[in-house]
This record gives sequence, structure tokens and C-alpha cells, in this order.
Amino acid sequence: MSGLIMELIKKPLVKGMLRTHLKEITPETARSLVRSILWQDIEVVFGILGSLPSCINSLAAALGTLAGEINEKVRPELAKGFISSIIKDIDPAGLKDSARAVSILISNMIQASPELKASFIEKGPGVIAGGINAATTKVNDICRQDPALIRDFTAAVIEDLDRHALNEATLNLAEVFLDRQPGLVAWSCTLFKRRVAKRLKGLGL
Repeated sequence: MSGLIMELIKKPLVKGMLRTHLKEITPETARSLVRSILWQDIEVVFGILGSLPSCINSLAAALGTLAGEINEKVRPELAKGFISSIIKDIDPAGLKDSARAVSILISNMIQASPELKASFIEKGPGVIAGGINAATTKVNDICRQDPALIRDFTAAVIEDLDRHALNEATLNLAEVFLDRQPGLVAWSCTLFKRRVAKRLKGLGL
């Protein structure tokens, strides 16, 4: 399969057609396509949904390989303009709506299916913990290199959050952490020492 794709993308005509069609894709055409497929043939939909795990795994592997190849073979000075243009063209409102719809769908499915809930409890923590570990490692690296970047980025994120939902979520999480008192005490002591050290440094002491 990969060999066939490699031969196809070597042809200028194929590359031009691919570029043209990809540029013409819009959120509205994507919505229309989903509605058409969904209500024309429900069997096709379940077939597509059944292939989602392999599609997601393949997409994750492809994105990881793409990032690794760019990181190794393309200088940051060359890649930053391209990446910046991609980020600029992404619609934040569309991402929010999609995330909200997917979260509602998953929540409803978990409530309606004890089997899915059990599977989520079994596999979900490992997946989420892996993502958090990777993210925290990167955040720590960035903080050491450029503390102002994380501060400004986090401030911008907080400004765009749903305060009521955030407060409720933090209270729920706080109760979970309070149940693990030894870990919470150690974390609180570490935070206190770091805040004191930061204040003393600011005072020139």
C-alpha cells in the first residue's frame, strides 16, 4: 500500500489534484458529507466506526513519525513559518464544538453501557496518564528554557475557559486529591518552598 502511494505522489498531476481537493475542503462540506453518509446507509457508518481504532492508531503513528522526521531533518527556522501558518488557519470555535460534541457522545455512551464504562475505567487511566506525563515533561522543559512562554500561554488559556465548569471540575479533582493526603501534603510543601524562594529572589535576597 505504501509503495503504491509513493509511486502516485511522484506524479505532478496527482500532487496537483490532491493539493487542490484538500484546499477545497471546508467545515460545511465535511458536515454535509457526514450527514449524507449517515442517513443514506447506516451500515456504512457502522463499518467506518468499526475501523476507527485502527484509523486512530495509524493516524497517531503517522503524526508521531511526521513530527520526528521534521524535527530531525528540517531546521526550526524553516519549519516555524509553515507551522505558524497552519496554526493560524485552524478554527478554534470548530475545535471547541467538536470537542464538546464528542465529550457528550462519550458520556452518553458510558452511561448507557456498563461494558464500555468498565473498559474506560480499565484502559482510560493509562492513556490519560501517558498523555499527562508527556505533557508535563514538555512543560517542565519549556519552563526551564522560557518561563514567560508558559506563563503567558496559560494566562491566555484561562481567559478563554468556562469559569463555572472549570470551578466545578477543580472542586471535583480537589476532593480526589484530598483523599490522597500524603501526596497532597508533600506537593503542598514543595509548592510553598518554591513560592518562598521565588519571592526571596524577587526581593534580591
